[in-house]
Amino acid sequence: MISKNIRTIIKLSKWLQVILFLMLVNRLSAQLTYTPDDNFEQALIEFGYDSGSPDDYVLTENIEDLTYLYLDDRNISDLTGIEDFTNLMVLTCQNNNLTSIDVSANTNLSELRLSINQLTSLNVTSNTALTKLSCRGSQLTELDVSSNTQLTYLVCDYNQLTNLDVTKNTALTSLLCGDNQLTSIDVSSNTELLKLSCSNNELESLDVSSNTSLTSLTCSGNKLTNIDVTSNTALLIFSCGYNNLTSVDISSNTVLEFLGCYNNLLSNIDVSLNTVLNGLNCGGNQIASLDVSSNIALISLNCEYNQLTKLDVSSHSALKILDCENNQIDSLDVSLNNDLTFLRCDYNELTSLDIRNENNANMEFFLADHNSLLKCIYVDDKNADYLSDWTKDATADFVNSESECVETSINEIVNNDDYIIYPNPSTGKVYINMKNQGSENVLLEIINMNGQKIFTEVLNTNQTDINFEKDLSGEQKGLYFIRIHYGNIIKTDKIILE
Repeated sequence: MISKNIRTIIKLSKWLQVILFLMLVNRLSAQLTYTPDDNFEQALIEFGYDSGSPDDYVLTENIEDLTYLYLDDRNISDLTGIEDFTNLMVLTCQNNNLTSIDVSANTNLSELRLSINQLTSLNVTSNTALTKLSCRGSQLTELDVSSNTQLTYLVCDYNQLTNLDVTKNTALTSLLCGDNQLTSIDVSSNTELLKLSCSNNELESLDVSSNTSLTSLTCSGNKLTNIDVTSNTALLIFSCGYNNLTSVDISSNTVLEFLGCYNNLLSNIDVSLNTVLNGLNCGGNQIASLDVSSNIALISLNCEYNQLTKLDVSSHSALKILDCENNQIDSLDVSLNNDLTFLRCDYNELTSLDIRNENNANMEFFLADHNSLLKCIYVDDKNADYLSDWTKDATADFVNSESECVETSINEIVNNDDYIIYPNPSTGKVYINMKNQGSENVLLEIINMNGQKIFTEVLNTNQTDINFEKDLSGEQKGLYFIRIHYGNIIKTDKIILE
């Protein structure tokens, strides 16, 4: 009888062990979160939310109360398991390899940063608490943020979006949607916007009249023919380059610090009221005259590829960068620009270039070639070693003074194979004897040191020899250039008038 009872007890004990084991397994299963991406789990191990080596599982109780999770630059391809991080408020998983992500269970999220991944879709309709969303640099073709009415910050540039509706996102202060395929964007409801960047899309129009708080507007690289910013009086930064604009009115933007209106169809730009401007880029237009006398705070001036004949920067003591290449400027004086470290004035018609600003030793870039009339460049020290890094025409010399320029460039008789100019120096009359080149026209020009043409004449080519006389006694004493055009040839020589 006793042995029978013992056997019964043993049986019951075994069953109890089985039941307890099943209960333990069930309990353990309920507490594990599946994380198949080893890089994801390794990050959790490093943060102290898991231990050992990656085994595809992490204790749920270790992660379910987390509110912040930073997973940038981890080479993560799969965020399966993120659904159990139910209390997350901030999730950042940027610069990884995600092709998809499910955050529908993370309803407490207020900040989600997924930039620089390979996402083809992103559903945030359940994340109504979001205030910040960044999904830059993926492959998204659509993005629905209509449920995210608390959004203040949306960055979705560098994707493939063809449409973006932000009419429900009235709290937005920053919207970056550039480098997509948008043909339109309605921001009339986003009256709190401080920053709008919609560059490099296919926009043909843009209405920002309701966005009176804007401080930064970049809409470059679109198809805009007009942009009205007269209502945006708080603008600090305005970039509208690479469009089809024929005019830009910035007279109301008196606190503007940077204007980029490069590569448009502008023939004029008035910056007289933008007195705190420190950066101006109006290159690649058709501007013939540029007055920056009111913009004494300028640090950077880019006006290259225009039709400028004059440029006065004498009032700009803070100027560091000046690019005026590919214009028709005849004289440039930067001797008062003591902070200048970058100068491009190549491809102009310079006859005078003065860079004696007592800062030549700190010049990081200098390019002044393709100025055929330029014979002398005035510098701080003509013997300085750093001048070997400066680019100029071989016919131009570095000199310290005007007298050196005259001494190094004046010959008593200018004697070429085709013509002779004499006397040199002259007290008034100048003579030119030239062999007939058989050209239809021989054009003679006399130019003063300021680049002004004081005389132009087409010479008689019907004679065997061309003899020309010009009296310059009524002109100011100094250096002059004689430029002769015949056939496809242009030659320039110097004379001095005493």
